[in-house]
Amino acid sequence: MKKIYTFLLFSTIYFQSFSQWIGDAANGGIAICNATTDELGKLSVTDGSNGAIIIFTSRDKSNTASIPNIYAQRVSSSGQLQWGASSSPKGVSTATTGDKELQNAIPDESGGAYVSWVIYRTIDDSSELYLQHLNSSGNPLWSVNGIKVNAANNREVFNGQLARDGAGGVIISWTESVYDNITNLTTYAQAFAQKYNSTGIAQWTNGGVQLCTAPGLTINGSMIDDGSGGIIISLTDSRNSNHFTDDTFDNLDVYAQRLSSNGARMWTNNGVAVNTESFNQLNLLESFPLTRSGISDGNGGMIFLFDDYTGNNDGNGNIFTQRINSSGTRQWAAAGVPVCTTDTAKNLAKMLSDGAGGTVVFWSNYSNGGSISGSYYTQRILSNGTPNWTINGVKLFESGYYGGDNDIFDVTDDGAGNYSYVWRDVTFSSLRAQKINNSAAAQWGTNGKDICTNTDASPIQGQVINSDAGQLIVNWNDNRNYQTSGADIYAAKLTTTGDLIGGVVSTSFITATNGNWNTPSTWLGGVVPTNTSDCIVRHNVTVSANATCKSLRVEKPNGSVTVSIGINITVLQ
Repeated sequence: MKKIYTFLLFSTIYFQSFSQWIGDAANGGIAICNATTDELGKLSVTDGSNGAIIIFTSRDKSNTASIPNIYAQRVSSSGQLQWGASSSPKGVSTATTGDKELQNAIPDESGGAYVSWVIYRTIDDSSELYLQHLNSSGNPLWSVNGIKVNAANNREVFNGQLARDGAGGVIISWTESVYDNITNLTTYAQAFAQKYNSTGIAQWTNGGVQLCTAPGLTINGSMIDDGSGGIIISLTDSRNSNHFTDDTFDNLDVYAQRLSSNGARMWTNNGVAVNTESFNQLNLLESFPLTRSGISDGNGGMIFLFDDYTGNNDGNGNIFTQRINSSGTRQWAAAGVPVCTTDTAKNLAKMLSDGAGGTVVFWSNYSNGGSISGSYYTQRILSNGTPNWTINGVKLFESGYYGGDNDIFDVTDDGAGNYSYVWRDVTFSSLRAQKINNSAAAQWGTNGKDICTNTDASPIQGQVINSDAGQLIVNWNDNRNYQTSGADIYAAKLTTTGDLIGGVVSTSFITATNGNWNTPSTWLGGVVPTNTSDCIVRHNVTVSANATCKSLRVEKPNGSVTVSIGINITVLQ
């Protein structure tokens, strides 16, 4: 049936909303944010309803010296944006002073999220830690631009890690440090933690609880909730080390601390030893926001990962793991369990629970001084500390080169013994996904599944969130519209077999941005629809000259078609 829309006045067409997922890797997902800014670092968490919350920094594309702001968007299981249009997500922090850097995010279990970030001040090289609670509508529940967490000023603050308190509130840990530019030494570094209830009121002592009172420097690492309203946290500690110029050390160790629900130190004031072997051992800190180097053991304790330089502080560190029970007692050998001891540079990606008291670890190995020939590996450590797979890990894929932030790898588990991961295929500049089972066997073919193969997208920083029935929501930074809207964020959904959900084929014409119907840049692929085109409008589109298409679907919440006076748009079906 032919439909002809003729408007004597400016008019807007709205149709019922449909699922927005695009089941075609060449088109490459739906726009989460395509504002006229550069979308930079981001974090992703579940919304608790099979959707995802994506928090990201955004900077003026035309001014790289501009101050970045922090925004958030929520996408439902069916692919609908929940927190505004793709061009206007919810603001988390838009304070006009100081560079902002995301630290951590966790779901609040009510459809919202807790988010932490640091603001760097240029006047005295200090920084401040902030915290915000977003509700299920994306609205901040606490002070505009967040609550300042640290009490002391004129210190550098970093590594703001989060854990739920089990009562609707949140616990945050961080490190404060002071660096002396004359002696080239860090003269002060201590780790703290604070609890906030759901309304943003601090529950522990002003300035936070100091996690360790031993002499020397202490830096916080990964943190988990202890299941009783408190936390367990890893610490890098210098009490047994010499401290040399340029902040070099010869015997750093890894300790741990547990705080009760009221903030009391439970494992002695100085913490308990995770590893105190000779030479340096370091917490595998959150070098990227996605990094996870500590998980619950499922029985009130914690499993830790750390870099071990035993025998040679100048060589490549080896990845070791240790399990500590709820009383702070080591469960495995004093030196820990080796995960990978090859003579290569290594970067941790993430560790996950194996669901049986053990862990599955994912990391990258880089040869030639960490510059080329990167590969990703995995290893399972059973609850008794026994490596379950090949010594030094099972190789997953070749990364191609050391790409830093651009090569971030993310992984999640489905709770049924399967682990799905996403990575950037450098050779083809595409985003791919794979699933392995509890025997490390690939489930989605030899080379995995394509998520985005758009040749202009250059997808990076892929992140993955569990959705319903074992499906996945994947999001990434995308450059297909860089000339007009800067770097954007896109997302897609995968079935349990790794196939894209959506049913929209590459012959469909889908809007890429607000604009005129007859302007190529309005459409993905840069081609104006014809009378044989199936058109999907997800943005605000104006029609100023007669147009014809085969079919037309206008999707809420952001799609609309405004037709000029005396102009026809003809839909043939």
